[in-house]
Amino acid sequence: KHHIENNAFFLNRALEFVADEQYTIRTTFVGDDFLLAKIALLDDLGAKELISLRASYGRLSSKNDPLLSPSSLIYDFPPVSYRYGSAPYVEGTVGITNLLGLLRVEYVHRFTYRDHPGALLGRVRVDVTL
Repeated sequence: KHHIENNAFFLNRALEFVADEQYTIRTTFVGDDFLLAKIALLDDLGAKELISLRASYGRLSSKNDPLLSPSSLIYDFPPVSYRYGSAPYVEGTVGITNLLGLLRVEYVHRFTYRDHPGALLGRVRVDVTL
């Protein structure tokens, strides 16, 4: 549960967004001799800067929307589920990776849909790879 998965979203909850068509984009930049290598101690530790951005957007067709197609075969969505609005869901991270060859520390920030009740707005994540 606490492992950093590079292909996952970190701050949206299970079933937070419902869609039967979804598009996702992820990009990650890991610096190599970019910024942290200029700081002797961090260079000795093997630290590299990390920046990533993740976004998703989707739609729910009317045949699968329980509000538009009231059928006994379609379950109502739980109250924690939302349809995408006009903007995609976006979150980003900044951090340091490869500390001593095994440690990664990053801050994850949620940029959109911050008004959802119980939304996780930001978190510090730590991962150790053995």
